[in-house]
Amino acid sequence: MVKRDNYKYRYGIQCAAMGEKIVHLKLSEHPEVTIGEVVEIMQELAKKYPDREIFLDGDENAICSRPKKPE
Repeated sequence: MVKRDNYKYRYGIQCAAMGEKIVHLKLSEHPEVTIGEVVEIMQELAKKYPDREIFLDGDENAICSRPKKPE
């Protein structure tokens, strides 16, 4: 189970920026991550970056974010 604010250390999240999209965690590099942990990581990122949309990018096989579109 991923503990709060511990996923950066445990999974070496790098936040590689690619334009407006940020790759927070490449899941292909961490096959031991469970679905529950992916959800927890995404929730933590949503709290940390309230101005960004957190999503699972299937092409990158990664947890990513991008700026939220204005309403």
